[in-house]
Amino acid sequence: MKDTKLEETQIVDVDFSGAVLENVSFKGAKLKQVSFVGATLIRVQFEGALLLEELNFDDVKLIDTQLPTAQMGSR
Repeated sequence: MKDTKLEETQIVDVDFSGAVLENVSFKGAKLKQVSFVGATLIRVQFEGALLLEELNFDDVKLIDTQLPTAQMGSR
């Protein structure tokens, strides 16, 4: 997924495992039960996102992306 704005959306039960997300914005989005396992996140924006629960960032590769520290251990 490239150059996509998912701002202010509700994202529930979505699997981005192994995906490459580049220039994607989750600003203000509500995330629940989302997997990023093994994904590559390039310039992905999470600022202002409401990261609710059951997010999985295992083995994620970050390039110019900052995950919210409170969510690093979420599964």
